Order: sequence, then structure tokens, then C-alpha cells
Amino acid sequence: KMGKEEKIALGPDFAIALQLLIYEPRLIHVVLSSLDNELSSHESDGMSILFPAVLHGSLDVVIHLLQAGANPWLMDGENQRPIDHAISCKNSHSLAIQALETDDANRFTGHLEEEKKKLKEFELKRHVLKLFMDADKLINLCRASKSWYTVKVAVTSVANIHLTDMGQMHPAPNKIYCELTWDSSSSKAKESEILRRGHRTTTLPFNESVRWKYSQNYPIRLNDHIKSTFEGKELRCTLYKGDPMTFKVKLSECFEKGETLNEFALSDMTRKNCEVLFQVSDLLVTGGKAGVHIQKLHYDKKFEQDQKIELSNELSMLVDSLQDFECKGSITTNLVHSVFSKAAQNMKLIHAAIYVESPELVEKLLMLGASPNDECKIGTALEMAKSETYCSQPSKKSVRICNMLKGRLQSKVMPELPKSEAILNPVMSNNFVKDISQPDNVKTSRETDILEHALGEINEESKSQRPDAALSIDERQVSISSPKSFLPNVDNVNWMSRKSQKI
Repeated sequence: KMGKEEKIALGPDFAIALQLLIYEPRLIHVVLSSLDNELSSHESDGMSILFPAVLHGSLDVVIHLLQAGANPWLMDGENQRPIDHAISCKNSHSLAIQALETDDANRFTGHLEEEKKKLKEFELKRHVLKLFMDADKLINLCRASKSWYTVKVAVTSVANIHLTDMGQMHPAPNKIYCELTWDSSSSKAKESEILRRGHRTTTLPFNESVRWKYSQNYPIRLNDHIKSTFEGKELRCTLYKGDPMTFKVKLSECFEKGETLNEFALSDMTRKNCEVLFQVSDLLVTGGKAGVHIQKLHYDKKFEQDQKIELSNELSMLVDSLQDFECKGSITTNLVHSVFSKAAQNMKLIHAAIYVESPELVEKLLMLGASPNDECKIGTALEMAKSETYCSQPSKKSVRICNMLKGRLQSKVMPELPKSEAILNPVMSNNFVKDISQPDNVKTSRETDILEHALGEINEESKSQRPDAALSIDERQVSISSPKSFLPNVDNVNWMSRKSQKI
């Protein structure tokens, strides 16, 4: 708690704030200006502790804060993100270096080397911020790869179109048509006038009420996990008088918010007819409404598969970039295992690789330090992989990923067996031939546990293939006391699937 008389300084010395994070990690999300409005300046509005770390801290401090959950997307009062400040400082030092290099008096002083050192440091900060931001965005896209909806929209009619005297006297041809566009409602998009070409209706003779029997559909893809697909966007229906190829005049337009379309996509409805009122213009038209038909299409499995392939390639390139940065920046931290997406339930790269069904990438991440027990708010990596195989038609890639994670987990959990016990698991023994000739004085309790565990795993995987394939120690009549009598019976397991041989 801070008193009114205490001051907040965004200077180089913020070690106390970093120490406070040890006692209360949630302070990493606190906006500095929210602590005391009277003490905050406009420049510090919206700043978290990541901002002064970028400006005055070391690269290790920036990485530590990012790993602890600092938001690299946060903006200050001037709509600047931490990466924007890093770029600005980098450019300032670059200009200072150019000035020093042209000045013969300062070329051989220590100022030039100091500026080059700072330039490199801010470049590394910019690079690591971009990597964490790219990872956050990419992981969220992977999580959303199975949540795409497609709706098609078409203008079916317009009614009660009343032209003013000026509208009636306008020299444009006496025809009418509508055009649909899916645009951003932000002011920047309107100012730039960069609008994606929409779908037009056919041109009909002008009338107060017109109905189109065969109107072209406008497909729109939405994703509830990717807010940018619908938030701040709107379906715009523009009414024109004239001919689109020669001479036309815009009469009016109406809008349907992207949030409304997304709510329809998530609902149980498959189709919907709605009426949208045109904006009233005192110059050309005094009113009217448009009839819009919205229909939800069947799930596009091919689009999902294409998205997964593309995202898998991007994930692989991101992993390579993180490894390269660790080498160039002399970083001791495992960044591949550190990046995550808070927007995607704290998912890490291995969770994203499971979502896009990339066995090669999962195997690579396991080699780089990832674990089947890596957790996010959805569950562990192994739990997520298992859930993928529980569907009615699991893909071969999902089954392969699940088996890979199970094998990695068992290889870490299974204790190293003594030489006598290795006979029960010939695959784990490098001296299998020598173990056959061992004496019979082996302990039975340990071997019984291992065999029961192995048979249990075989039963679990075999029941789905053959109901009568379940095995037990009694049914097999395996002799535990003598490894010599046990080994011939091991060979009899070969009639089962290849999966059982791994166990």
C-alpha cells in the first residue's frame, strides 16, 4: 500500500518493484498510473512494470517479466507498446552512432562503443518482445483451429425506398442494386478507404420495393476464439442507383455488427432472415429497409486441415527463431519452453503442436525440454492428446502423438531395472542374450508387479481391437519363479498388435 506522500518514479532504479514481485506476482499486471491518479503523468498512463524494464532494465529482466506473465501487448497513454519503446530507443542510438562516426573528434572515444552496446541491447529487447508476441498470437490461432464457422449472407430485398426530389432528378440511370462488404468499423479503415470488394446483387429497374430471387451469397468466416474476426467489424449493405459499370450514385447504407453474426454462428440456428433499416439521407433518400438472409454452412473440414498445415509450419519456424535467439543473445533460459499464450488458456508450444496434429513438432519439442505433464488451464499435454483420440474418428496423427507422449512419460517414470529384473523387459536390456543364462534365484514380487503393469497396458489397447484379447497372469499360466520358463511365453505375445511389443 502506498501513501499519498510517496512518489512513483519511472527511472532506472526500479529494483524495489522487482523485489515486490517475489512476494506478490500479481503486481506484474498492475498499471503504474492506477496506483495513484494524482501522481501519474500522461506518459505513464497504462504502463506496467514491463515498460521501465524495457527502457532501463537489462535483457534478463525483460525475459524474466515476460516469462512471469507480463503483457507485451499493453499500451500506454500514447498508444505505445513496450516493443514500440524499444524500437524508438534503438533508432535514437542508431542516429547517435551515425553522428559520432562522422565526428572525427569523438570517433575514437568510449562514447561510440557505449552507443553500440546500447544499440545491441535494445535490438535484443525488441527481438525477444516480438518473439513472445508472435508466440502468443500463433498459439491462440492454433487453439482456434477447430472453431471456425462459415456463414453466407445475401441481400434478398429492399422495401420502402423513397427518393427525395434531388434523388429523383439525379442523372444516374433509373436502376437499383445493392452491394455487401465486410469491413472494419474503425476510423482508420474509413479514412484509408481500403474496402474489400463485396458481392453485388443483379441490377433491376428502380422501384420502391425490389426482390432478388437469385442473389449471390457472401461467405464470411468467424471464430469465437479470435476476436479480430468479428469485433469492430460490420456487414455493410450499400444501396445504389444507376449502373455499376457506367454511372452510379450512392443512396444510403445499413449495417449489421460482427458480434451479431458471431452470436448467430454460435447458436443452434441454421438460417435467419432479418431486416436492417437504411440510414436516412435528406439529400437523396428519406428511408427504407433491406432484407438480409443469413445461413450457417456445414463445417469445412478441408479448411481446418489447411489451417493446421499452415500453422504447423509457422510453429516450426518460431521454434527455430527462439533457438537462434538463445544462441545469438547468449541466453541461458529455455525460451522454447517459456513462451505461452495467456489468451489461449496459458497454452505452450507443445499444446499448440497437439492442436494442429504435428507429431514431428511434438517430438522436436520433447527433445528441447517439453514434457507430457506441461500444464495449461485446459489440462496437461498428455490429457489434451488423449482427448483428441477419444473422438469418433481420431486421426492417425493424434494417435501417434498420444502414444509418443505416453512413451516419453513411461520412460521417465519407469525405474531403472536391476540386471535380473531386466529379463522381464528384454527391450530395455542391452544384454538380453546374457540375461537368459542367469540363475533362477530372482525375486517374484517385483516381477509380478512389472508383468501386471505390462499386461494391463496391453489389455487397455487391445480391447478396442479384439474383445477376447484381454490377458491375465492366470490365463497365460506364466511361471514367475523361473526366468527360463518365462521367456518362451514372452514370444507367444507376438500374435498381438505391434503396439504390445513396445510395452
